[in-house]
Amino acid sequence: MTFDSEKICALFEGSKGYFRQIFKSCYGFTLHDGCTLARISKAKYCLAMTLMSLAEIAEQCDYHDAKYFMRQFQQETGVTAIQYRNMTK
Repeated sequence: MTFDSEKICALFEGSKGYFRQIFKSCYGFTLHDGCTLARISKAKYCLAMTLMSLAEIAEQCDYHDAKYFMRQFQQETGVTAIQYRNMTK
């Protein structure tokens, strides 16, 4: 599974721009935002259901930089990844 919008666009024939336009009109948010939401959802699951380290979770969620993952997680959820894990215990 990929969370990379460029790789997703490449799976479909036709213009990337057109695909992105159709995606936004159907779902109400951009493909990039959809990929981010999917990554964060998977991260929430991993934080709540596994004992993986933050670096391992970042890698599982297709982030190449654990610090960027942690920054984006907090930006999207309002809490740090550690706080989220502690809240789900």
